[in-house]
Amino acid sequence: MNYADFREKIVSELRKIVEDDIEVSLHSNVKNNGITRWSVTMKKQEDMCTPTIYLESFYEEYVEGKNDIYQIAGEIKKAYFMYYDMNLPEFDIESFRLQKNIDEKIFCKVINKEKNEELLKKVPHKEFLDLAVVYYYMFLENEDGNHTTLINNKYMDMWKMDEDELYNIAVKNTLQKQGICFRNIKEIVGDICGDNVNTMEDEINEYILKESQVINDTITPDMYRDILDKLDKCENEAMYVLTNNKTLFGATTMLFKQVLKVIANRLDSNIYILPSSIHEIILVPNSYVEDEEELKMIVRDVNQNVVSVEDVLSDNVYYYDKEKDTIGI
Repeated sequence: MNYADFREKIVSELRKIVEDDIEVSLHSNVKNNGITRWSVTMKKQEDMCTPTIYLESFYEEYVEGKNDIYQIAGEIKKAYFMYYDMNLPEFDIESFRLQKNIDEKIFCKVINKEKNEELLKKVPHKEFLDLAVVYYYMFLENEDGNHTTLINNKYMDMWKMDEDELYNIAVKNTLQKQGICFRNIKEIVGDICGDNVNTMEDEINEYILKESQVINDTITPDMYRDILDKLDKCENEAMYVLTNNKTLFGATTMLFKQVLKVIANRLDSNIYILPSSIHEIILVPNSYVEDEEELKMIVRDVNQNVVSVEDVLSDNVYYYDKEKDTIGI
């Protein structure tokens, strides 16, 4: 059975096993990088929100012979009722429509401009090199995950908000609420630096004072202190990972030149930026790079063989010049 027939069969079976007042619908959802994912929803008339259950993994189970149509339909029905057993707070549509208390829940992320050309016609965005900054609303955040919706042009018209205002709100929230997570590659693979290294607290504080002109209401001294402390503990590293504390859409950290400047100045080096995925970037001091083409090959290989298509950010490598305080391809 092909995927199209599988989707229709699942919907047909669900309609047989759920109550009559539950509407079962099939949807195609265009995700990041133009990827289309199919989902099924089940909704009572009074439901304000309902879970979106994607079908790709279920189809894989079917093809591999792990579950048949009837078992999969039962799993999806169970997932629907588990959602309601979680007693999640209802989404206040009226407050959302009237822009009440929504500013603190607006964030941004970066995506590939060329691969999302059609999507960008429908959503507010700012171009950034070969990327685009887009905005999302975090309507629920708990231990089970993050529930977000992309902000589109219709929302902007409804709120009567211009994009500069949206951008400023989103960038501030993204940095303040999601923070900065700065690690070296060894930590990522488990070889953590020792705890007995002198953090040179006095030097850190002096450096923060020196850089005080770039510390504003979004970049706090604690953020700088954490980055500088990490650099003191892990000198002479060839690669560092920069993301946010949630590792969710953490490639937005490349927008924060204030942070890149502190890192580059402390390393006394310009920095190559490798877009590991939409969730993180890798920083490489230029003193460790002999062949730029090799960096490009690494990025392209990872994008083709490691990162999911939906999470790919770019095949390009970026460069931060600390003297000019500029970032480019």
